[in-house]
Amino acid sequence: ILKPGQILRLGHVQARLETGDPQQPKSVDKTMIISRGVKSELETGTKTVSLDKDSPFRKKDNKVNMIFIFGGIALGLVILGLVIFAVSQIQ
Repeated sequence: ILKPGQILRLGHVQARLETGDPQQPKSVDKTMIISRGVKSELETGTKTVSLDKDSPFRKKDNKVNMIFIFGGIALGLVILGLVIFAVSQIQ
């Protein structure tokens, strides 16, 4: 719980709770004024980036995923076939 006059630090950001009570002693104000406000490069717009095939951000090949998918389907079919065979042998 933050009490009046205490400072909460979150990285480089500091917040101090003040009650507005004139009898509360004032501490030294270390407020930095940002002249441009809270603008960033993100507000200027987006850039279209083309990704080459040698780029580290290219779409990865799903060869391993395809092997697992086809292997899982084949295993499922084998299990289904064995279940059908077992049921037919019981009757």
